[in-house]
Amino acid sequence: MPSDSPQPGQKWQDQPPRPPRFGGGGVFVVVFLSIAACIGLVVLLANERQNLKAMTRWLGVDHYLAALHEAPRPPQPLKSQRNLSPTVILPDHFIREPDIGVVGVFVREMRDLGPAFCAAFDSSGINNEGWKASQVDRSTFECLSEDLVRPIGGDEPTASFFFIAKGQPDGEINSIRMKLIAPDTDAGRASHDKLVNAVSTLIHETGWSDLAQLLDSTRKLSDYTTIRFGMSYKFTKEFTGEDRYNLIILPINKDPLVKRAREYFDRSNWLPVPSLSGQMMRLPRATAS
Repeated sequence: MPSDSPQPGQKWQDQPPRPPRFGGGGVFVVVFLSIAACIGLVVLLANERQNLKAMTRWLGVDHYLAALHEAPRPPQPLKSQRNLSPTVILPDHFIREPDIGVVGVFVREMRDLGPAFCAAFDSSGINNEGWKASQVDRSTFECLSEDLVRPIGGDEPTASFFFIAKGQPDGEINSIRMKLIAPDTDAGRASHDKLVNAVSTLIHETGWSDLAQLLDSTRKLSDYTTIRFGMSYKFTKEFTGEDRYNLIILPINKDPLVKRAREYFDRSNWLPVPSLSGQMMRLPRATAS
């Protein structure tokens, strides 16, 4: 058989170089396709993939893609198998002992006192027309009394006692104010007695027996300011004139614990209570046999 190997004494002839497998045109095609694919991918993914979604709808394959992304359904238990109760992990605050110091504090309120309060003041000699809507704001209820004593003759100054309690239509009192003008005259002393009588009636109706010092300050006409259980009491002398005094009683929420307690018991934040009469109507009635 003939052999390609050279005979002894002969030399290999130089073989011509093989042409490259990919020519310049092939490299250009590969680079062009890569750049085009990158540009197309950027265009499809732009605008929150709206172009890609439009193309899938146009090709009619969007429902197939949606089926691929659909969450797998859990296997249905067989009839012979029991449904195991899921594990419930309670938060720590369900088990941990509560911190009583941050839960809240005792606060004072004047709820449902309006009508009875005004009636008690009227019985004690501080005449008023009872708990009714204000002439200025119909959503605010109030009772007020004003006793103005003018001197019949001479140059004696005028004496007066003014009282007003404001609150909600349901009887909750939000503020109480008393104003006294008591010059050193018989009329002034009579007005002063009305102030002391009003404070005594207030303590009796509310049961706030710890306000004995406030009562003593009104007798002596000396300044007194205190805060008790979220309620501010302030009896001061006016700087605008002599023999003029103000007593203001109102809730105060400077303490965060007091504010939290008031918000918790604020009935405007509660859910409405269903009517019991409607529920009784729906109950089945036993029929006599």
